[in-house]
Amino acid sequence: WAWSELIPRTLKFFYYIMIVTAFCANISVVAKTTTLSVLSSGLALRGPDGSMMVATDGLYEERTSVFRSFALGLAATISSVVLCVWILLSWEAALFCSGITLYACFAIAAQYRRIHKRFDFDESQTVDFNDIFDGPAAIRAVPVRSYYNNNKKKQLMADKYLRRTHSNSLQETTTTTAELGASATTARQRRIAWNEAEESSEGMEGKDGAIHHPLLMV
Repeated sequence: WAWSELIPRTLKFFYYIMIVTAFCANISVVAKTTTLSVLSSGLALRGPDGSMMVATDGLYEERTSVFRSFALGLAATISSVVLCVWILLSWEAALFCSGITLYACFAIAAQYRRIHKRFDFDESQTVDFNDIFDGPAAIRAVPVRSYYNNNKKKQLMADKYLRRTHSNSLQETTTTTAELGASATTARQRRIAWNEAEESSEGMEGKDGAIHHPLLMV
């Protein structure tokens, strides 16, 4: 093969390798971050006692693999851009675009060093939440099973109290209704007896000149 054919084929060969590598590395970063965010938050919020520390330590350890995949994807993407401009453009434009790309690489590296220095800390001084969970406050998570059992007991006691209160109310209502019915029956009977006595003793006068009504004599 002549050099005029070998160089373009070589550039295309490495370009395809870089573009596929960048795609796979970036997809790997998305998959890792999504999995870590979902599973770690579920463990920290709903896990057993001490799950917050386990989730935090796990996220801190897994960040290394995420950063490596991200760095690989970024490097492969920039490399594919450089190869692409040399395949498609003239050498003048390709040289100028390659210079812009290299400047972007140095800018990204400088920004990374600046941000890393800003947020760097001593690993020996890492907080592990022992001062919170083992300190004077002695914060402890309530087991899920115990929580639901306690709520169930409280609900049963509340239902029992409501049934007892309702039963007492029914008894009082029944007693009051029976008393009212008895009072109404007695009043009706006295009224009937009064009418009958009036009919049988109407105009009856005693020796003292007073009217003697049977019900009044009781």
